[in-house]
Amino acid sequence: SRFPTPECRFPIFRNRRFPRPDWRCKSRWNTHKFANEDDEHSDADAYVTIQACIDGCKGFDVFVIATVNDKWCLPESLLRAGRFDKVIPVSYPESEDSAKIIEHYLEKKQLADSIDIEELSRLLENHSCAELETAINDAGIYAAYEGRERIEYEDLKRACIRMLFEGPERERVSRGNAEEKIAYHEAGHVTIVEVLNPGRVNLVTTKDYYGEHGGVVKVHHDSDMYQTNEDIEEGILRDLGGKAAIEVVYGTADVGCSSDIESAFEKVTDMIDETCVRGFGAYIEGYSSEHRRETKDRLVEMEMDRYYREAKRILIEHRGLLEAIHDELMVKKTLTFRDIERIRKAA
Repeated sequence: SRFPTPECRFPIFRNRRFPRPDWRCKSRWNTHKFANEDDEHSDADAYVTIQACIDGCKGFDVFVIATVNDKWCLPESLLRAGRFDKVIPVSYPESEDSAKIIEHYLEKKQLADSIDIEELSRLLENHSCAELETAINDAGIYAAYEGRERIEYEDLKRACIRMLFEGPERERVSRGNAEEKIAYHEAGHVTIVEVLNPGRVNLVTTKDYYGEHGGVVKVHHDSDMYQTNEDIEEGILRDLGGKAAIEVVYGTADVGCSSDIESAFEKVTDMIDETCVRGFGAYIEGYSSEHRRETKDRLVEMEMDRYYREAKRILIEHRGLLEAIHDELMVKKTLTFRDIERIRKAA
């Protein structure tokens, strides 16, 4: 073995025998770097070592606390009573918690103007504490690069958006009216959401970022989102809003929406097949008949056509909001939920 004793592999167990019964051993174990088995038994050697270390602490009143990114990788033997039998899930901070974390990290920063903490927390929704801190530190880098001693609010927004797209901005080479079409496409997504559920869009941008092509819309997700049929239908209409906007404005098909269509088809297929919202005749299991499969495909096609007509109807009825969002996107390139709220109230 590469590790003559378990303690050599996990040094935190070396001094495990302490007279105090309330002594706790804390560690974060990243066992992936020790992986040497197949997918179903990954990291087996490391987990056996951990189990041996824990068993070696028996009788010494030692409590072992560990963190893991994916508990489903842990073998059942480590989750039995007396081992890691108490699991406490720690999720990403939600908006209110993110706001408090951002305020904490900003306390020691030199700021040039007032900061909209709620807007920043919405921009960085579903990101870890470390990512929140990184975004704020990046804002300081932007300010220093431009020779300023204080961080401005635009530095923070710029850093947040870079974090969202996992890459810096880049210049897009526009051809013909491509930029205008991108703005209408993204405005279509936003209009659908703001009509059905006002205030849910966190961000829309037509800027080009490494890792993302074209424009992007980020939507606020509640912890119970997609738990109702209405939520799923809103997601389908949102997916189809970009394509529908191009057809409403230009009267032509949108050829840059393959990922939107794929996402809409997946949602509709799940509704028809897995949740049977249109009846049980299209439910598919392992050995379902060809008739059932044809029925499912036909229902999915019919529902997609119906949702697409509905998306176009919403955009036609709210053409003013669609145009207002498009016009501001052409000027500002990026709109936050504060901008969209102002536009919606004025439209």
